[in-house]
Amino acid sequence: MSPQCFTETSGRLNASCAITYTSYKPKPPKKSAMVSWVRRKSGDTALQLLTVGKQTYSGDSRYQIEFQYPNNWRLKITRANKNDEGVYECQISTHPPKVIIYYLYVNVSTR
Repeated sequence: MSPQCFTETSGRLNASCAITYTSYKPKPPKKSAMVSWVRRKSGDTALQLLTVGKQTYSGDSRYQIEFQYPNNWRLKITRANKNDEGVYECQISTHPPKVIIYYLYVNVSTR
């Protein structure tokens, strides 16, 4: 597994971020394995479910899941801002389960 984080910015108001989980195994995961993205807000123990498989469960339309066959699961946050900063988890429902933790930093231009 090789997690990657990509950020794209073009101006102060049109920032986006994508956090990617990519597995470089030769075979795709078994059909029973599911990839989910959750967010752990600062100072809170509860998790906010963002996506399960190709379905987005957040009421915030800025969150999107992008899948590229066979094993690339990208959580995309459009118009990212300082409030989006924090811990994101990619959870893979294998046996045993796998969790990859990312900390997203958002740099805001002061121009």
